[in-house]
Amino acid sequence: AFSGLIGAGITKSLNGARGLEAWRWIFIIEGSITVFIALGAIFVLPDFPSNTRWLSPTERAVAEWRLIKDAGQVDEDEESWTYGFKTAVKDWRLPIFALMFLFLQVASATSNFFPSVVKTLGFNNVNTLLLTVLPYMVALATSVLNNWSADRTQNSSFHVMWPLAVAIVGFIVGAASLNTGARYFAMVLMIAGGHGSNAVVLAWTQKTMLRPRIKRAAAVAFVNATGNLAQVFSSYLYPDEGAPRYVLAMSVNSAFALGSILLALTMRLILLKENKKLEQGADVAQVMRGEAQTEIKGISEEERLARKMDFRYIA
Repeated sequence: AFSGLIGAGITKSLNGARGLEAWRWIFIIEGSITVFIALGAIFVLPDFPSNTRWLSPTERAVAEWRLIKDAGQVDEDEESWTYGFKTAVKDWRLPIFALMFLFLQVASATSNFFPSVVKTLGFNNVNTLLLTVLPYMVALATSVLNNWSADRTQNSSFHVMWPLAVAIVGFIVGAASLNTGARYFAMVLMIAGGHGSNAVVLAWTQKTMLRPRIKRAAAVAFVNATGNLAQVFSSYLYPDEGAPRYVLAMSVNSAFALGSILLALTMRLILLKENKKLEQGADVAQVMRGEAQTEIKGISEEERLARKMDFRYIA
């Protein structure tokens, strides 16, 4: 959203400055901001409560206590990343999450060419960049609220599916109509729907492939990397001759969004079946592989085991 505002200002004020075109200034200025924030993140982003320097000892203790209470055990495995990667790729759920995220990234590929899509409305470059702001602001609000709701309701699948269904409506309207108002509304749906599910899928991966910790980390990295392969071929979906309807792109985006919805539904049914097995007495230890046996101060052994036995997959 702010990129559109910054881009509009640069296009209007810096085109030709020091002999550089506006698009070069966009890369220089926005790229520099990104690098600066990334360098600062090294000192700010937490790794794990026990080694986060900017937390006080009391805050570290509270953060660790919350993790322990949630799982009924301590995450303290010291295996290597290669072990985590091997155990992750052997888990049959990993390819489902990876494909789900890949399909989702294809469905949201409109954002890579969004200024070109918005330009089909017939406005000049500056106004086109300004018009990209609203869809991304709506997408920001949608993403935050959708992720909050998914965590609050302990339901991931529906929070993956409904934004993608909204995006499909946007793709269909965008390809079918030439009305300016209808097309701009469709663009809002495309961006908000396409981005509303991203973090839910990654969080769902963590909630499902949770033990041991190094496996969870490897799984999330694999899913994220697989999803970004979408940028390789989605770049060919928006040729200039496809404007203004971009029928091919909208059709492909819709198909992949539907594919992601079906995979989310499949994973939901699988996890509900697993939960049923747990309720019927299946060994929770098989889910909690890699668990530590360290005594947890303040929690009795009976309470620790009870918390562990209460574990259910989030579907």
